[in-house]
Amino acid sequence: MTPDTDSIIQQYESPQLGELSHTDQQRLQAALKEGWRLTPATLATKITNGRWIAARHLLYISTIVATEVAKGGARIILTMPFRHGKSEFLSINTPIWFLEKWPEKYVMNITYGLELATDFSLRVRDTFLDPDLQHLLRTRLNHRKMRADRFLTTAGGGLTAAGIGGPIVGRGADLMLIDDYIKNAEEAMSKGAHKKIFEWFKSTAYTRLEPNASLIVLATRWDFKDLIALLQTELPHENWTTINLPAIAEINDPLGREVGEALWPERYDEVALERIKKTLGSYWWAAECQQNPKASMSGADLGSKLKIVSESELPPLAELKTLRIWDLAATEGGGDYTAGAKMARQRDTGRIYITDMQRKQKSPGNVKKMVNACAEGDGHGVKIWMEQEPGSSGKTVITDYEKFLKGYAFEGEKATGPIEVRASPLIAAIEAGNVYVMKADWNENLKDELDGFPDADNDDQVVVLALGYNKLVLGVSGSLTWGRDAPLPDNVVPIRGTETPESDHAGPRRSLTW
Repeated sequence: MTPDTDSIIQQYESPQLGELSHTDQQRLQAALKEGWRLTPATLATKITNGRWIAARHLLYISTIVATEVAKGGARIILTMPFRHGKSEFLSINTPIWFLEKWPEKYVMNITYGLELATDFSLRVRDTFLDPDLQHLLRTRLNHRKMRADRFLTTAGGGLTAAGIGGPIVGRGADLMLIDDYIKNAEEAMSKGAHKKIFEWFKSTAYTRLEPNASLIVLATRWDFKDLIALLQTELPHENWTTINLPAIAEINDPLGREVGEALWPERYDEVALERIKKTLGSYWWAAECQQNPKASMSGADLGSKLKIVSESELPPLAELKTLRIWDLAATEGGGDYTAGAKMARQRDTGRIYITDMQRKQKSPGNVKKMVNACAEGDGHGVKIWMEQEPGSSGKTVITDYEKFLKGYAFEGEKATGPIEVRASPLIAAIEAGNVYVMKADWNENLKDELDGFPDADNDDQVVVLALGYNKLVLGVSGSLTWGRDAPLPDNVVPIRGTETPESDHAGPRRSLTW
């Protein structure tokens, strides 16, 4: 609304000023008729003819965004879970609303990658070009400047798309929108990546803000030292307005929800969220769903969550797919340990059984003897996996063992990415009560290592169990990226990752969307 409209409505709401004049009543009616332009949410509902449905939390943050941006100089941090409409709201509906209200000003859309930011920009541009919306939208585009990643309005404003870390020198922003600045879990576990993002923000993005410009950061939290945390602790003088919207309401909920109430029950009710919690595990649940990332994965008391069973309680071998997994070290009497786990997955239940754990400090020759003895004891029906160390030496070791274990099913695995990411599906399965361990004298050592992970001195047993779990359940190789959309059974811990326009953000103006 214009300042005049604002003043009229303020008069209308003030009981001391009496009734409005006929002229002011007409102006008020006109303003109310145009009320759908008030916020990004109301505008989106109007131009999609009701196909975009604003949930309660989206209406709430939309009102805050509209109010603070209209004042100028807004500094807003918003956090919410994945798949709860954040990108559709911030990277598409908010730029449309802003350029419709101030076509002479500039918007900068920033995400973790230029490609995704450009996809959002394209959606915004095509909305203004839609012939079916010309009777509603007043802003027109400059047909000589209509690139997908940068377009201008006839009033001189426009939108620029940018990726975190990319070049934006020479371009300004009256409204800067930063949406999901972390690509995946591997990046989230990197302290160097967080520092790099923050330094880029300070040196590059922040310097693009025009006088009295507004800045909004909306993201799902991943790590306790991510960009949002650094903005709050390193730049408190910016006076951030911070609103955290957890998937399950906690005390003093911004929306006034009861403790335990779902954020968007029409999409994810309490039952669905409980299932997600079991799938993700407590560490990622706290970060991505509750917006309360922890400093470490340790402290989850994983050892006590292993289910200890006797050998007689194990399922029949015919029901199990069994592997032996090795992580080699070559120091006798000190240093790192060589670990070799025998683990299996029950076909019908999906339960994981750990039936043996070898963990020794041995010389290379004695390690070979141990590996060979286990292969002979396990039999030819048990496939052997071995983690390959980086570099040419690691490849040489795998080649040597291929020859040494000729006649057995053997394969090396070059693991990439942080062990915290690779072990996340295993940890979630342990927390869900889906991992069983055969009672043996090595149990306590395994429990201790799990309880200390990832801060303890050794993680060799976790390394082999993580590799084995991912092979048995997920069948994946190499680096894990949370976000693949392949369907999995109910008892499988999936890996969630990068949201794409094709998955979470595409098609909202063609059918019912959130």
